[in-house]
Amino acid sequence: MVLNRLAGRHVGDPNHYPIIPWVTSFAAPYADWRDLSKTKFRLNKGDRQLDMTYESLQSGQGHREGRDDSSSATRPHHVSQFLSDITYYVYKARRTPRDVLCRHVRSKWVPAEYPCSVQRLWEWTPDECIPEFYSDASILRSLHDDLPDLELPPWCRSAEEFVQYHREALESESVSRRLHHWIDLTFGYKLTGSAAVKAKNVCLHLVDQQSSMCNRGVLQLFSEPHPRRKPGCGWGRSQQQTPVLKRPPSAQTLGGAESAVGTLTGDSDLVGHSVENGLITLPAGYKPLQELEQLETLYKFATRSAHASPESVTQQEEEEEAASSCGSAQEEAYLRDMQVIGCITAELFLGGKMRAAGENLTLLQRYRVIKRLYSADPQCIPRCMLEAMEVLLRISESPAASSPSAAGAAGAEQRRLFDYDVVDDRGLPPPTPSLLLQSITSPFPFPSYFGELYSIVSDGGQFDAFDGRIYFPAESAKSTCARIARLLPSVDSEGLELLLPLVCQLMRRPDTCMYGGAFLTKTCRCSCMHTVLPSALLSQTVILYKT
Repeated sequence: MVLNRLAGRHVGDPNHYPIIPWVTSFAAPYADWRDLSKTKFRLNKGDRQLDMTYESLQSGQGHREGRDDSSSATRPHHVSQFLSDITYYVYKARRTPRDVLCRHVRSKWVPAEYPCSVQRLWEWTPDECIPEFYSDASILRSLHDDLPDLELPPWCRSAEEFVQYHREALESESVSRRLHHWIDLTFGYKLTGSAAVKAKNVCLHLVDQQSSMCNRGVLQLFSEPHPRRKPGCGWGRSQQQTPVLKRPPSAQTLGGAESAVGTLTGDSDLVGHSVENGLITLPAGYKPLQELEQLETLYKFATRSAHASPESVTQQEEEEEAASSCGSAQEEAYLRDMQVIGCITAELFLGGKMRAAGENLTLLQRYRVIKRLYSADPQCIPRCMLEAMEVLLRISESPAASSPSAAGAAGAEQRRLFDYDVVDDRGLPPPTPSLLLQSITSPFPFPSYFGELYSIVSDGGQFDAFDGRIYFPAESAKSTCARIARLLPSVDSEGLELLLPLVCQLMRRPDTCMYGGAFLTKTCRCSCMHTVLPSALLSQTVILYKT
């Protein structure tokens, strides 16, 4: 569930709903385990069909190169998504109102079209499971008179017993030692590159180059193979612990010391009976280096995925954070805000990689992750934003040169990360809000009209703390509309997206709606307004005419 949360999946959104692997076909209890090295889509469709789909689209793409009739759906791929909205509603058909099912699954209500049993549901679906089948017995019970409860496997007497069995199967050792393969397919390195092609897991929404933006939750969190789960972490019935040999407290040699051999283990079945020959029979499956190998795998995974060791704070970092800083409260607030803006801006381009660093990070931890990611891949920040990142975060400096100053003391979350130079390479003082907004001194590539747009909002706008939005009071609405009308001819589509919420606010408030209507009447002849009027302002216009 942690990986689902990091990938943006959450309860309540069918397009981004959390997913958990199906682990068994329910043919027999604690048997017939699913192959977690293959996606459920691949198990359901078969390798032959996926190969035909990929090869046909690949050959067709070559004929379409240089033409304008190609669409993102024709790009070579194996998997479209891991959980479709239709599958989600079929899973929850027993607990979803009929009108909702008719709207999303099938317009005509036919109860016989829905899977009648858990085993049939496993055979039918090409998608992964949802958490309710491991935690909520009510998902198996129907609220519809003509749709019976979901049939259980013959060895389960109740829905609660099935959920308990299903959870124990998920936590079993048989699943735990193969679960990392499923993570690689769903959130890891097998989503892209040659590994995805080999695993027949090329996902459409990761290869369409964002030419067809859609509301689907497919996100790659890791670029390296995920380490195997540590043995003995599960609590299922089939859990098996690796035997451990105890070190003899007083034995110097193995031969002739029968008492020493007896102290090696309390289980006489694990020790050979040829004590006089000095032979000890190790238990089956005993691997003395297993924990060391797993630790090395974990460090390798953490180092390559997050560019850091598993420990989040080293002793050196703690010493750096132990000192105190000086400076006025206003200066501290300004400088820290500048560094917060720099981190937020960098995270806009590092969102997918930042998720792997975890949640609830402090500003200092976020800054260090950004520095590590940039040093590992300088291309992760667009070239047009490098100057802003250099001014705000000194991102290109070495870790020693730009290490957080004493201002970043532990427990002082409101302190700045480091001290800016009194005069930087551009001959300017440390960054401030006013310097960032001036077209001459700003490191951000703002358009030419941005200064005037900001002036309009700052001069006439007020912030509504209850609503969380900026609005224009009646006394400044007329002058604001006149200034927006003069600015509109020089505004492009991006600026229009900033202006539209302000215009909608003018038309939504009773004391300024007439000013907003007059503004709309004067400016609706603008070509850019023709493209957005039907979708953005039509509802507000209808309300205005009715009043």
